[in-house]
Amino acid sequence: MALGSQGGLSTPNASEASQFVVKDFNFAVDKKSDSQLAADGVTFTRASVARYNDSSGNLVERATGEPVYEYSGATSLGLRIEKGTTNTIRNTDCDTVSGSGWAVSGSSFTGTNITGPDNVSNSGKRFQGNTTSGVSYNVIWDAGILTDGGGAGAHRNGWSGSIYAKAGNADFIGMSFSAGAKVGAAWDLSDGSLVNSSNCTASSEDVGGGWWRLKCENLANIASTGVFAWTPSKTSALVWDDSGFGSWDNRQDYFERTGSFPFYTYVPNYVYVFGPQFENSPYCTSYIPNASDAEAGVARAADVCSITGSDFSSFYNQTQGTFAVEGSRAIAGSSALPTMLEVNLDGGTTDTMGFNASATKEQFDVYDGSGAASVLAGNDIAVNTAFKVSGAYKSGNYGTSLNGAAAVTNTLAAVPTVDQLHFGSSEHSSRELNGFISRVRYWRRRVSDAFLKKIST
Repeated sequence: MALGSQGGLSTPNASEASQFVVKDFNFAVDKKSDSQLAADGVTFTRASVARYNDSSGNLVERATGEPVYEYSGATSLGLRIEKGTTNTIRNTDCDTVSGSGWAVSGSSFTGTNITGPDNVSNSGKRFQGNTTSGVSYNVIWDAGILTDGGGAGAHRNGWSGSIYAKAGNADFIGMSFSAGAKVGAAWDLSDGSLVNSSNCTASSEDVGGGWWRLKCENLANIASTGVFAWTPSKTSALVWDDSGFGSWDNRQDYFERTGSFPFYTYVPNYVYVFGPQFENSPYCTSYIPNASDAEAGVARAADVCSITGSDFSSFYNQTQGTFAVEGSRAIAGSSALPTMLEVNLDGGTTDTMGFNASATKEQFDVYDGSGAASVLAGNDIAVNTAFKVSGAYKSGNYGTSLNGAAAVTNTLAAVPTVDQLHFGSSEHSSRELNGFISRVRYWRRRVSDAFLKKIST
């Protein structure tokens, strides 16, 4: 089997002849199915369907158990590894305000819709304010999300909300999560820029065709009644009241008036929306539709990808070796240490070795019953930024390199005894990658520091 293909032992090319590369999983290029991965000794599972952006920029469905290979525009990001979660919004189609939990004040869905980010006709719903000057709020909210704070955790602090939106005759949209505090954010849909935010981490993702996925992550300080709400507006000043409750406030959204007295025509401000999501997670994950209006919401299972048993032991060298990993994270590094790749001993955390990220550093972490080390490769890489990191192990001679930087070494004597490999997860709890792995290579020897630098460049 030629070098560069996924799977078994390879004959080294001239530049790597002394390094004995034996595995090359090129996920971003090969995009293999579940069965094709299994033929290469890789087990992939996900007990539900999943949605992702394909090479045409459309939001599409991937069948249960099949790996997702995501795109950003024309760029293949590789294999997506994401945790499981539930979208608690009851009517994600945004097609009714009766019987499915949506409630409105001075606003409405009109039925004059457009093609959404899923490339389905009329899935992008027109949502508009009012044409009566005495009406305030001009907002919609999911009544099923309303919480009064009476029970433990009722306000859903620490959750995350998102929605896809596109400009209509108005460019601005605001999201709110509290009727008694400034929690949420507002954006300019002409370019996705943030107007303002409070008590959340706010961002926007360009998904093509004028559509943006707007995110309010890790909500905090929700007071009074908790909501999931949004509102359109004509100006940045009107969409966010920084001295009040942000985009949830007793305010008027000034509509357009055309013609001349007494034959005025009033045109409400409107934007297009698609796919609201509210999940018990400190960050947003891929969209989960709830077209059947299930009261409990709809869950997406976790992606699990590993190499175990003889498929692992047939290539892995317990005494020395080298990994080169390429990919990106959809979440920031943190104390949770999201993991790109880890080898470990099944069922425990005493013998593990892998690549993860703290709030400040990319780390090559080693745990063994007789010793441990965090070899710091460099500063943590920003969210949704591709990077390459290499790591080598041998008793007394560990090393790592990030994006072509000089190798950082460590003299830890212990070498973990391991029996499996996990892509994007760890035997340590809550270390899911929530990102993309584009390529993984493995050599059965501790390569030189110069070569560590080369393969991370």
